Amino acid sequence: MMHGLAVFLHAVGWAVWLGASLTFMVFGPAARKVPLASWAHTWMTLAKVQRVLVAPAAAVATVTGILLTMALVKSHFDMGSAMWLMVMQGFGLVAAILTIVFATPLVNRMARLAERSLEKGEMDPAAERVRKALALTSSIAGVMILVAVYFGVTRGG
Repeated sequence: MMHGLAVFLHAVGWAVWLGASLTFMVFGPAARKVPLASWAHTWMTLAKVQRVLVAPAAAVATVTGILLTMALVKSHFDMGSAMWLMVMQGFGLVAAILTIVFATPLVNRMARLAERSLEKGEMDPAAERVRKALALTSSIAGVMILVAVYFGVTRGG
């Protein structure tokens, strides 16, 4: 029963994580072409998406992945012969670290810069640097999620 719940939460976790992350790929670039107020509100909303969906889903996927690994070890599963599993775990763990430890603070910084920009009436010069760092970090994490999901679903084959 608990194993089934952990598998379900793991699948839902990475699906929400990846799905909500795709929002940034659409709205981040689109926000560059809109007036200041729309740009600022887009980034404030994206920060909420990161805090409410992306980071928690990454945490759920990571914790349940660790629990599932511990259950496999208890069942005397031969971890040494499951390269696909190690690749999935490695890429998933690094993606979670990038998402939770790096991307989430960057998105929150963008939201603060957006608020400051609204107050000033012009875009804060630091916003573009933060946006680029966020885009790079999130892109790497996104590719890593996809690689982890690929290896998990295909079992490396």
